[in-house]
Amino acid sequence: MTEKEIVLETIRALPDNCSLAEIAERIEFMAGVQKGLDQLDKGEGIPHDQVKKQLASWLTPSITAREIFLTREAGVSIKPRA
Repeated sequence: MTEKEIVLETIRALPDNCSLAEIAERIEFMAGVQKGLDQLDKGEGIPHDQVKKQLASWLTPSITAREIFLTREAGVSIKPRA
């Protein structure tokens, strides 16, 4: 199946009342997935352990917004977590 045929089939599977924005979003998503698969085929992927470390660093901020608010309200300063 060609890329064009894949896109047309995907569009046919969408509900009749979907918007142009939803169609464009679906096509953009498919293009991103295909780009990632192509990169993996070329050996350009990121090792799983490295991805886990990156995600962990994104998901655990050094100081939460709530901690900043509470310490400012109390007039206390805190040091960021390591």
